[in-house]
Amino acid sequence: MEIIIGIIGAVASAGAFLLGKNSSKKDAKEAELKAKSIIDNAEAKASATLSGSEAKAKILIKEAEVKNETIKQSKILEAKERYLKMKQEHEKAVL
Repeated sequence: MEIIIGIIGAVASAGAFLLGKNSSKKDAKEAELKAKSIIDNAEAKASATLSGSEAKAKILIKEAEVKNETIKQSKILEAKERYLKMKQEHEKAVL
């Protein structure tokens, strides 16, 4: 009887070991798939962030160009006004 119990115990232990081994492989595979999913999500977020940053940079550059043109036109107008003022002062002094 003890031999039968020993054999049943050994078979049960072997079965548990094999089930545990398969479970370990399954757990490892699930962990690998989860890690891949996390990496894929991180890559997608990084790509989206980069695209968003590039779009913001283009907008900022365009705004700077517009502001630059406005300042340029303002300075040209100031120079023309100063020139006319100086011309009028010169004409008064000469005449």
